[in-house]
Amino acid sequence: PAGFATCALVGSSGVLSLERLGERIDAAEFVMRFNLNQVGGFEPIVGSITTLRLLDTYGDRDFLGLTGIEVLEGHTARPMRLDLSHLYASPRDLSALGHMGDPRTLDKVVDGSNVTDEDHHMWLVPFTPGTDHLLTIDLGKVHELVGLRVYNYNKNEEGASRGVRNVAIRLDEGA
Repeated sequence: PAGFATCALVGSSGVLSLERLGERIDAAEFVMRFNLNQVGGFEPIVGSITTLRLLDTYGDRDFLGLTGIEVLEGHTARPMRLDLSHLYASPRDLSALGHMGDPRTLDKVVDGSNVTDEDHHMWLVPFTPGTDHLLTIDLGKVHELVGLRVYNYNKNEEGASRGVRNVAIRLDEGA
């Protein structure tokens, strides 16, 4: 995709097993996986990071945001403890527009305050239709994931249009 210095396209070819490219794949700014290939047990070969593509908003032409995200694991579907070190986003926050000091930064997605209308618990980025808006969650190793809970941007009635309307999510099978 445009705007990324490195991109990894990972398929299911047996040729992948000839080299251990997992670290190199995970180091790419954008990772796209095809064919629902199993990752569990093959991390040294294919890596373990998947990127979420935030496609559009509920109508705001300038901004896109979330209040929280939870990754659910195990048979009890308990939320994993995530922090900023697990996240990468492009664009990262409003500093991409030169707005320094705005409280709506990426760390708010995992601060645990998911049902709120307060700015200091929300993440907001510039939105440009037709360009990539990405959120990557790197769990560091394979986990048994059973769900993803997303809390949309909900500052007020006008701000609700900044919420994510559609997202392309690819969860790796296996583990």
